[in-house]
Amino acid sequence: MIGRLICGTPPAEKKLTAQKVGIGAIKYAFLRGNILGNMAFDIDESISFEGNSGPYLQYTYARIHSLLNQSKVDLLKLDPSVLIKQFTSLEELTLLKWLVKYPVIVESAANNYSPHLVANYLFELAQRFNSFYKLHSINSAPTPELISSRRLIAEKTALVLKLGLNLLGIEVVDKM
Repeated sequence: MIGRLICGTPPAEKKLTAQKVGIGAIKYAFLRGNILGNMAFDIDESISFEGNSGPYLQYTYARIHSLLNQSKVDLLKLDPSVLIKQFTSLEELTLLKWLVKYPVIVESAANNYSPHLVANYLFELAQRFNSFYKLHSINSAPTPELISSRRLIAEKTALVLKLGLNLLGIEVVDKM
């Protein structure tokens, strides 16, 4: 199933990606639950590209990576006051507010030996990004300032997904 999702890539790269996704699925399935609670492992749920799963997070990262590579617009160097004014929609503001919580979540997870806090944060982040992206174009926004601002928020989302998954011992993939 996983190997078929990687179109147009050499077999060796497909195999490596499938390995990363498969291992990530298993790791995430165990790390997303509270270690003090009961756990139930569902193989179908763990390999799903929808819902609270490792492949869903890896896919979101790959999707962001792909859309940033497709952009034909150079990022503008915007003053932070200009940048912040570009974000006016509920989805943009919700995503921004969630992104800034990352350091607090990581600290709490470390202090409480609770990796599930990072896993659940990343799932929420991916959901918020996908809700934002579903309603708002990034590479074809109406102004260069808005394109740059939205690309920046997409880059930061990808970075946090990559850092968070790395903390959980899960590798990201650039394409799926």
